Amino acid sequence: MPKRIVIIGCGVSGTTAAFHARKTDRAAQITLLGDEELPEYSRCGLPYAFSHVVPSLEALIGHDEAFYEQMNRIDLRLGWKATRINKEGQNVEAVPAKGNQTKTFEYDALILTTGAQPSTIPVPGSEFKGVFTIRTMNDIERLTNHLAENSAKRVAIIGAGLTGSEMAEALLERGMAVLEKLYLKFCQQYSIQTWLR
Repeated sequence: MPKRIVIIGCGVSGTTAAFHARKTDRAAQITLLGDEELPEYSRCGLPYAFSHVVPSLEALIGHDEAFYEQMNRIDLRLGWKATRINKEGQNVEAVPAKGNQTKTFEYDALILTTGAQPSTIPVPGSEFKGVFTIRTMNDIERLTNHLAENSAKRVAIIGAGLTGSEMAEALLERGMAVLEKLYLKFCQQYSIQTWLR
């Protein structure tokens, strides 16, 4: 009986795990669950698509669905959110974004590559409209639409890691005035509402 491999998370790690599993076991049944509607794409390229150094967000996608399903025989389930892992029964329950029909995926091997979530800081104003975190293509689209709809000229960035610094550069290239802050202590002394005045 072929080995059943279920991978939760369709980012770089999940895709790499799926392709490696296929290379090492040509007969395995591999299921790759991703809660986004898109296959794996370069998250580190998001700021460059925003600034149009990369021509479009779609240009960040590594492989189309046919590459997974036809070339590598991977059951790619985009828009599927894992809701329960049954360790004793060795199965995963998941629901599609479009619908609420739970499906059970049985496994012999389970790989978790769920990535991270962007963090926010608990300061007054962090819940306001116009405050964004950047991790997905949808985040970039929402930010782009907000800036256009509000004719925004100034942007404050909290965080000077790779994404924060690259977004600062991308925003400058698009003509924004950018304030970027690294230190959480400084951020906690001020409200976001004050920064965006």
